[in-house]
Amino acid sequence: MFGTEIKLTTFVFICIELIVLFFQVPNYLSRRQDKSRLRFLILTTAFIFYNLCSGLFPDSRIPVHILVQNIFAFGSGILLATYYFYYLVQELNISQEKLFNTKVLFWSLALSFVVGFILTYILTGSIRISKRNFIVLPILISIYFCITTVKFLTKKRRKQTLEETPFKLMIYSGYIGIIFMATMPVVVFFGDYQTINNGLVNISFVITFYAYIKYYLFQSKVEYNLLQKAGLFGLKEVMKDAKGVNNEKLNDLQSSLLEKSGLTSRELDIAYLILKNMTYDEIALETYITSKTVSKHASNIYRKTKSDNKKDFIRKFSEKKSKEAKQNKKTDLQIVT
Repeated sequence: MFGTEIKLTTFVFICIELIVLFFQVPNYLSRRQDKSRLRFLILTTAFIFYNLCSGLFPDSRIPVHILVQNIFAFGSGILLATYYFYYLVQELNISQEKLFNTKVLFWSLALSFVVGFILTYILTGSIRISKRNFIVLPILISIYFCITTVKFLTKKRRKQTLEETPFKLMIYSGYIGIIFMATMPVVVFFGDYQTINNGLVNISFVITFYAYIKYYLFQSKVEYNLLQKAGLFGLKEVMKDAKGVNNEKLNDLQSSLLEKSGLTSRELDIAYLILKNMTYDEIALETYITSKTVSKHASNIYRKTKSDNKKDFIRKFSEKKSKEAKQNKKTDLQIVT
């Protein structure tokens, strides 16, 4: 398309990911302390970079040495595969082991590329031979990481009990995503099939994006409920009955109240489960983290919400508290007006 090697499928995915990136940037900037939003922003950028490089290169019409073009094409794939695995590790709390971690994945792929592709090209001058010599090891690496990740996620899934949370969906998206990502070197081994390769790889993005949206909506709902139960949300509805209220000031007040939550993505998850009156051990099984980590997040939640302990937190953010707080604010406004 457009006089380049980019195929229609690749171009469509680039457009979709650019749109997602356009909305994700302000979404992240609105809460910079949320590392989950930052990770997805970087992941989206990595997919765009990969699609551009693998779509444009190699092309004999571009006045850049063919070796450099291949370095960008294969290098973008290595970066994407590594960061996608890192994203799953962070979002799904995958335990990393001696030979199963992000560093091993990156350096094994990078070294196999330098030795298998670049060195072979320098010695033979053949791109075809270099590609075949390089791609065998990445296939074995991708199969190992794919199988190990699926096994780990399967164990986690069996421990989960709640159906209304997006945690199971995130695990299923991890299953599908890692499997399609692992097809990248396999397709390359058989030839330069950009439409098939980029199509399969970008399915990982579509699946991950769907899980991210479901997770984001879940957390937004949790945050809304926490603010509402604290009597900090729904002020517009209450203040509509008050006279002489400036709309601009009302919007500023609403925004300031939203900022008061200050809970990270993981803390919102923990807060939701604490309000389900689950123990720390039960929460650990549901969110695939350790009880010690749950306790640490819980302490941060209590501190940010000015709660003395778990019991006090549940008391403050119960449905009963929500109704009382809303009624009290309405009464106070009536007195003022």
